Amino acid sequence: DPDEYENARRQLEQAVEIAPDMAEAWWAIGELEINNYLSQPLQKETDLEHLHTIISYFRKSHELSPFHAAACGSLGHPLVSAGQPEEALAVYKQPLEANPLSARLRVDYALFLLWDGRYEEAMENADLALKLGAFSLDRAFVWLIRSNVALAQDNPADALEAVNRAIFISKDPFTMPAAVALLYILGKHTDARRILDEMQQSFPGISPQNPLLYVMLKPIDDILALQRERGEENSPANVNEIYRLLSKIEP
Repeated sequence: DPDEYENARRQLEQAVEIAPDMAEAWWAIGELEINNYLSQPLQKETDLEHLHTIISYFRKSHELSPFHAAACGSLGHPLVSAGQPEEALAVYKQPLEANPLSARLRVDYALFLLWDGRYEEAMENADLALKLGAFSLDRAFVWLIRSNVALAQDNPADALEAVNRAIFISKDPFTMPAAVALLYILGKHTDARRILDEMQQSFPGISPQNPLLYVMLKPIDDILALQRERGEENSPANVNEIYRLLSKIEP
């Protein structure tokens, strides 16, 4: 709840003051700042500065607990957005070697592989995460990965089923922006506009240009490029164009 941001921040600052070596507290500050960053209008002159501040919280958590699954995923995605994918890859792979049966780590690694265009490996890790008992938000990510891969393989029916499953499981600030774009590409413009409206009510300042959404939205830009290579001339140029087109559709 954005209205409770200041109170939550104050509580977490007290937590790290009491226990500065508590990895979970530093991770929680980072998570709080991610939600706040996604909910506020972008301030172009401070975007990257804010992103690096968020990275610093997760890096602290990761240093204190290198195999903390949530901290690894939370650190890896902003590192990719900040142009440091090699460090992000190390953040994923080292704990996976130590804990190969972590569903959370598998999902975060699968999202990285999807971002990198390694569809087969992404699916292998996503499917394994489901077998390992991924919790709800991670299951939503698995279905988003499946939707992206199906669309990249020119299988719109499976892509639509998968994105609808993702939306049913979780409507959060990471799945919703990607789901909006996927629904539009799949011809479900009215549904895309409806989800966009729901997203903007819950997260008024959220924008596809937010760098924290890069890991989720860059694979969709790649798919749009593939479609144009196939000769689908009506494909939007990128996710930003999809959002511009949706803004012209009546709610």
